[in-house]
Amino acid sequence: MDRHDSEPVTEIAPDEGGDPACWAGLLCPECGAVLDGKGHRPGCSLEADRGTNRALLRFRVPPRHCDAQGMMHASRPYEYLEEAFLAWLARTCGGSEALRAGGIDFVIVESGCSHARPARLGDLIDVELRPAAAGRSSFRLEFAFMRGRETVANAAVTYATLRDGKPGPIPPSLRSAMGEVAELEPRGKTRR
Repeated sequence: MDRHDSEPVTEIAPDEGGDPACWAGLLCPECGAVLDGKGHRPGCSLEADRGTNRALLRFRVPPRHCDAQGMMHASRPYEYLEEAFLAWLARTCGGSEALRAGGIDFVIVESGCSHARPARLGDLIDVELRPAAAGRSSFRLEFAFMRGRETVANAAVTYATLRDGKPGPIPPSLRSAMGEVAELEPRGKTRR
């Protein structure tokens, strides 16, 4: 995934590890627009062909998430998966609060993360989310942790939909937001 395939950028607040004085990472490298959800400047090639079903979360690796060697601890990506998921719900379905008000919630059935290289203290990391598969009541999202064009980690989370506390179908707004995805078989296996 290209980090510009995802709009808008959701930022972690400065007290969560961001640096309010460092906004240079929020600029499109081609057109110079601030990536705040309002889009690129006219004619920017990175604006073309955006998928509406993707999301992006950006954060700087804070000291409290690092070990003694200055590397982000392997357990920390899971926190950012949740932040990216909530940002995607806000963008595509009106947010988790609106879904919960309608009796809909989601529980994690399966999750996993593979680490390609370390994220280090102060690194600017983009977490890109894309829907990968869906069944009647469950769906899988895939995440890429990127430092520039370099993959730091990949993750996948399978969620089950609950309606009023019981298993239920994926809500139409979420199904629509996912777009064309593979069919998810029970137990997280994807049909080919």
